[in-house]
Amino acid sequence: MVEFSFPSLDDRPVSHEAFRGRASLLVFLVTYGNDSLLQARFAKKVFLEHTPRINAAAIFLEPLENRPLVRVFRDSADLPFPAAMGDADSIAGRGAFKGLGAVPSVVVLDPEGREVWRKVGGAPPGEMHRALDEAQREVWGPR
Repeated sequence: MVEFSFPSLDDRPVSHEAFRGRASLLVFLVTYGNDSLLQARFAKKVFLEHTPRINAAAIFLEPLENRPLVRVFRDSADLPFPAAMGDADSIAGRGAFKGLGAVPSVVVLDPEGREVWRKVGGAPPGEMHRALDEAQREVWGPR
């Protein structure tokens, strides 16, 4: 299990404990660059369409003083899931999700909190749906 906890902008929990029980989609972003905005839109689409329901969060790999920029990004992208600030170790690529040196990046966790899929550099909706389906199948078996 990957242990993580990130401070969200609206106090919704973004942690391994809060996300346990459902497959989870974590998108790692920055507030600058069109790639992160496109990935956020793709993640929103997957979050709203995927069945069964999933957990999701946007984790911004930026210093805490950029919270106002993250709020603007979150609001302009109309994200339906929590936006959180990455910690210093995560920003440096040493945190719970080691090696995420590029943004956007996407990680899928199974319902037990194990990392089962990672895409550095972004992922289209179809890839994320397939990874989430596989994460759920590994724990619960075929639907």
